[in-house]
Amino acid sequence: MDIKISKKIERIIDKVLFLEKKKIFQYGEILLYPSEIHIILFIDEYKENAKNATRIAEKLGVTKGAVSQTLTRLEKKGIISKIKDPFNKNELTLILTDKGKEALKEFRVLQKMRSSGHDNILKNFSESDKHIIFDFLRRFEEMLESLQKKYE
Repeated sequence: MDIKISKKIERIIDKVLFLEKKKIFQYGEILLYPSEIHIILFIDEYKENAKNATRIAEKLGVTKGAVSQTLTRLEKKGIISKIKDPFNKNELTLILTDKGKEALKEFRVLQKMRSSGHDNILKNFSESDKHIIFDFLRRFEEMLESLQKKYE
């Protein structure tokens, strides 16, 4: 049974990765790709850690170049403003523009709708089952984080 579960996990991860690559969010005429959404969410959630591309890259587990390119695209789309620190050329203040805030708000509504699908599945489980599922997911996430650290 352990092998069946492991195989099922691998198939689900593959499907999630495939869907993640296809998940393009449209706000008005603007198309936002997964990498851009990740950066927008990061800027909103971790304002103090979103001061330079290197720090963002470390936190997201991607290259500094990828972050820099994504920030430039977001700025051209009018989603963020980049303000350089006059005293430290490597530091930026990244601000979501009004358009960026509205796009984020709309994305979060869509995200909430998606998570209601999870809720529909979970409502069929007992509280005890939910604790087991949560514990498994917590441990699985810890394992993934430790693997990620090996690649940093």
